[in-house]
Amino acid sequence: MSRFYRIVIWAITLHILLLLVIPLILWTISFRWHFPALLPTHYSLRAWQAIFDPTKQIGVALLNSLGIACAVTVINLLIGLPVVRMLQRIKIAHRWVSDLIVLFPLLITPLAIVLGLYSALSSLNIVNNALAIIVAHVVASLPYMIIILRAIFTNFDRRYEEVAASLGASPFQVAYQVTLSLLAPAILVSSLFVFLISWSQYLSTLLMGGGRLITLPLLMISYAAAGDYPLMSVVTLIQFMPPLILLVINAFYLSGRSYGIERAFAL
Repeated sequence: MSRFYRIVIWAITLHILLLLVIPLILWTISFRWHFPALLPTHYSLRAWQAIFDPTKQIGVALLNSLGIACAVTVINLLIGLPVVRMLQRIKIAHRWVSDLIVLFPLLITPLAIVLGLYSALSSLNIVNNALAIIVAHVVASLPYMIIILRAIFTNFDRRYEEVAASLGASPFQVAYQVTLSLLAPAILVSSLFVFLISWSQYLSTLLMGGGRLITLPLLMISYAAAGDYPLMSVVTLIQFMPPLILLVINAFYLSGRSYGIERAFAL
């Protein structure tokens, strides 16, 4: 990497730290911080203590957000992998139809999609609960899952599967040891995108859950609207951590630094 790019990366990192992370950390320990003061005039750990206060529901919101995002990611994989495999077998002349179907949800206003889903699910009495939220998140994130997986499947060589099958591998062994191994980077990247989309959803979570199921975005917005910036900052930092951890795991795996761990488990 050239010196110029190193300088740019460090400049972006310092920019993020100075303008985003450090002010958030200062807000979490502030009690009074009024303009034009550069630092809080009074400090307090009230916001951090609120994490362990059941009435603040921060722990419940964290578990709800994690559960919903993980469920949405798994459902996307279960739907996306077979769909992409099927789309790859469509004749090239007809692929524009499949592309239009996949991209169609992205061309519509998200509010229109959520309201349509709410109307459809309310007729089935499936609203104001976690299932309705998961359905809404899957609809919002599935196109991204399919687009990413399909881009990788375009260069996927099926002859690897044929060779494995000719050597006596069972269909399960071919799928697990060959197909999934070759598609692991695409699965990790697409899963990260889907997790982030579900993790940050606010409008669909509020409407489909009826405000009864508290997640971190809902909690953060409510504290911001109430003017409780220390609590809002704590929730924001908590919401920031799981995506950061997943991003680091993806970066290490895709850069090949996870090979040592894989070998250790293989032993």
